[in-house]
Amino acid sequence: LRKNGWATAISAHSSGMYYDGFGTYDINVTATPEGLENYEAIINIIFGYINMLIENGPQEWYYKELAEINQAEFDFKEKEDAETYARTLSSRGHNQYVPPHQILSHNYLSSGYDADLISKCLSYLNPGNYRLFIGAQEHKAVECKLEEKYYNILYHIADMPSHMTSNVKCSPSVAKMLHLPSRNAYLPESLSVTKPATPVDKPALEPVLLRKNDRFKVWFKQDDQFFTPHGHIGLTISSEYVNNSPLNHLLSTLLCKIVSSELQEQLFGALRANSNFYVTLREGSINVDVSGLSSGLPLLLKTILQKIKTFKVDTQQFSIYRDEIERMVQSQRLDNPISLIYRQLDAVNMVPAFDLDMLEEILKDITLDGLQKHIELLFSKAYVKMLVSGNYNQSVALKTSNQVLDILQLQPVSRSSINARRILAIEPGYYTQIVPISDQKCLNSA
Repeated sequence: LRKNGWATAISAHSSGMYYDGFGTYDINVTATPEGLENYEAIINIIFGYINMLIENGPQEWYYKELAEINQAEFDFKEKEDAETYARTLSSRGHNQYVPPHQILSHNYLSSGYDADLISKCLSYLNPGNYRLFIGAQEHKAVECKLEEKYYNILYHIADMPSHMTSNVKCSPSVAKMLHLPSRNAYLPESLSVTKPATPVDKPALEPVLLRKNDRFKVWFKQDDQFFTPHGHIGLTISSEYVNNSPLNHLLSTLLCKIVSSELQEQLFGALRANSNFYVTLREGSINVDVSGLSSGLPLLLKTILQKIKTFKVDTQQFSIYRDEIERMVQSQRLDNPISLIYRQLDAVNMVPAFDLDMLEEILKDITLDGLQKHIELLFSKAYVKMLVSGNYNQSVALKTSNQVLDILQLQPVSRSSINARRILAIEPGYYTQIVPISDQKCLNSA
């Protein structure tokens, strides 16, 4: 779907037994405008993949991988908010029909591999047993005449056409591209816990500085309180080119979106292993964060940084996400009031900051060549701050920082060229800024 430019994201999950003795399996596709026009072909590909799963049969090795990951998450589960956790457990017993002895372990521990049961569940995912929901501002194939009573949203309901409920399959050329996932390289190598070399009376309240120079600063905070095999590694990449103009601000935002989308596919195994990663533009810097079971995070970080440093922009992906950036900028005027307030606060505290008028005016100057040159400039001179925390020791933290330096090949940079936040002492009182409403006729305008 991504290669055809038809979708930017896809997810699938079971609803659980929330209904009266049955559940649903939900597949959600975030379609591009071209994907919306080819929605029937998308459905064909989805059922083509399901048919491939049926033909290959249940895979016990895949079951074992998931069971291993879920067992680790259950064994080292962190505490939740008491009220939220109580509601969750109550819902499992009352709404989801979970037996009492499985309420705590539900969604974590597996009851045992059952190939016949897996095949039976797969058999229900067929073209005669699904409902299709399409949500868009407009759809040329239908005319919406029904109106929802609360928000006056127009909608349309129709019986499924016969060609979409029987003999639904993708083309042979597409079928050849569909395959099972590979074995997971991001499974935890070890679940052992690294404890401080000497007993600790009180947990440390702040990290320690391990390295500092004109390119790099490394902070480290070992888990000396909870002793679980979890970790977090965060990088802040600052460069004079990240956010020094409205155009570079949008180019950096666009880079983060495209890279994150590309990595979703490449790092599917890491996501399966319950690791998380984020590549975002925040406070004038590019931030890379990875978290999860600690043993796999250095490899995950290495993969992400190699992708960013050597990234070559694909024409189709550029077009899709450039349009998304344009819609994002234009829709920000319709944000809820609290979001608009926080954006104004950022404008006060961040140097430089750009209002929506500046960003809208510069949208036309975003080009493919411009983005590629921007990527090269970003890392020509940059300053990186890194925090390694959790189930690590100082040796691993320094080794991981060396890995970052080897990949990014940072050149010395003057700190005066890096954008910094202003610290303002705002006196107590009431402050008012009058901002005209962008669209007087739009009820959603804040």
